[in-house]
Order: sequence, then C-alpha cells, then structure tokens
Amino acid sequence: MTRASTQRTPVLDSHRAVLRSSFVDWLVDMEPADVVDVGTGQGDLVASLQERGVRAFGFESSVERVERAKGLERPVEHGNAEALDMPDNGASWVTLRHVLHHLKRPEFAVREALRVARDGVMLAEPITRTALPMHAPAVRMDDALRALDRARGVHHDEDLSPARLVALLPPSARIDVRMIAPMTRLPPAEVLTLIEHSAGGLPIQRPEQEGLAIALEAAEAGWLAPAGSVMVACRLR
Repeated sequence: MTRASTQRTPVLDSHRAVLRSSFVDWLVDMEPADVVDVGTGQGDLVASLQERGVRAFGFESSVERVERAKGLERPVEHGNAEALDMPDNGASWVTLRHVLHHLKRPEFAVREALRVARDGVMLAEPITRTALPMHAPAVRMDDALRALDRARGVHHDEDLSPARLVALLPPSARIDVRMIAPMTRLPPAEVLTLIEHSAGGLPIQRPEQEGLAIALEAAEAGWLAPAGSVMVACRLR
C-alpha cells in the first residue's frame, strides 16, 4: 500500500492535535484495558493514550514511519491493516483514525479490527461540510490535493462518510457518532506548502489549479478551515 505522507505545518499540527485530543478523550471515557492503533504513523495517538495512562500499541505499514516512531521510543511495529499479527479478541479496543481513505479495501481493515477487538472498535475520518462557510473552499482544496496525490501514484480515496463508516460495522453493536469541526484559520503559506508537497514537482492541471486558487483566495481572506473529524465508536459488548 502506498499512501500520502502527512505534511506537517504549525497551524495544521495544532489543528490535528485538537482533533486527536477529542478522539482520545472519548476513547478514554470508555475505559479501554488496552488499545491497538492501526495505521498509527509515527505513533502520535499511541503516545497520547500512554500519557492518559492507557496501554497502547501501534501497527504501521510504512517502514520509514515505524523507524521514526521507534526513534521517539513509541511501541510501533510494522503491520498490515488487513492481516494484523494478533489473536482473535487480542485487544480491548482497536482504532483506525484517519486511515481508511488511504486503503484500497477499507472494509477488510475494519473486518480485521473487529476480529482483534474484544470490547470495541473506534473509527475516524476527515470531514468537510459545504454548509460551513470556512469548509466550502476546503472541499475544493481537498479534492485538488487528492488528485495531485493520485497523479504521483499515491493511493488517496475520498474520505469515508459517516453513513459509510457505520455501514462497515455490525448492526448488532452499539454505535455512536460524533463530529468535531474547529474553525481553525489556515494561512496561505501553509496552503502553498500543502500544494507543493502533494504536487511533488509535477505540473498542476487546470481543474486542480482552479480549486487551489479558490482555497488560496479564501485563506488570504482568513476564511479557510482544515477538515474536521467524524468519529464512530462501535461497542461490541
């Protein structure tokens, strides 16, 4: 699996930290005995859980990110979301946060998470709403950035909707959905950094140029917010 690398910028890092904190707060409220985070990257979520006194471990498909996590002394190992090296019911909770849109077969990853989890599975995906004025240009920006990633051969699908996330889970489970959408103002300089990162030196085609121009204009006016997060908790018992 090849997936887009996460571009780190100051405002985006702060925004993502708020989203991650909301996810962790909700998960900790459910008193997990331990958590396995799938697609953990460099282990930021694992570290946040450990800071809250929760035993946590991560799997990541990128060797580079696993090495980065180990350099930060975080318990992260190389793994495949569709075939986790864990027994049935081997963890209290399994999480897949902002991962599924990077997978060609997200339903297989959720099925595997359900196999491993005893108590529950928690999912999250980025979400933008055109009804929110600061999100309307962000939708155009996100569409364009995904297209740029794909042009470089990176697998980057549309974000999974709340309805699709729920549909991946067993109907017999207790399922709750929450959304957080902080209206963080994304500055033009960070938008340019995102564009440069996703383009990777390739020319930008007209449809993407138009969407990115709209996003830049909104950012210059202080009217562009990054995607929020939709979170789905599936309690299995």
